[in-house]
Amino acid sequence: MEANTTHETAITVIQSITNLQYLTIHPVTGTHVKAAAILAQALTLGFNDTIAYLTMQENQITQIISFDRDFDKLPDVERIT
Repeated sequence: MEANTTHETAITVIQSITNLQYLTIHPVTGTHVKAAAILAQALTLGFNDTIAYLTMQENQITQIISFDRDFDKLPDVERIT
């Protein structure tokens, strides 16, 4: 985000998002990182996308709000734009 805007704007946007009443932020553990390092290549996803995917699976989440079309590669994920 900071690549496309100022640092201050990025912080404001992130603070606004994290203050949403119905937002749950799931933790990322070392187990996720290790699994993503292996799985990213098999899924042809980036590392961060793979961590998101693993976290989604662990928490029975099937939808993601994203402009990232790489999530369209995953048959069990519905990408919402």
